[in-house]
Amino acid sequence: MLARLLYPGCHPREQTDGAAATFDQARADFEEAWQVFLSNRTEADFQEWRYAQASTAWKYRMWDTGHRLPTQVADGRSTCFCGASLTIGGVPDHVRSSHMETA
Repeated sequence: MLARLLYPGCHPREQTDGAAATFDQARADFEEAWQVFLSNRTEADFQEWRYAQASTAWKYRMWDTGHRLPTQVADGRSTCFCGASLTIGGVPDHVRSSHMETA
């Protein structure tokens, strides 16, 4: 059984893989690798990953609901599907304050 430990935001040198003869051995190896990986993460790393997830979900919901991103209009302004006015520079704060929990 081949296993690969990948986590969004990790560096390529942190990615590991390996093979095990059984599922139980693969699971044990994964748990060990995951503990090593977690020992090198900070809360900021997880927040960055959560923001990336929320931002991507927000972007797709904007498209799915027919709303344009501020980068898609000439004056750099648009309206969020939630009704908030947006500018290019204000998108990150808006996603963090209004859409992190819904992602």
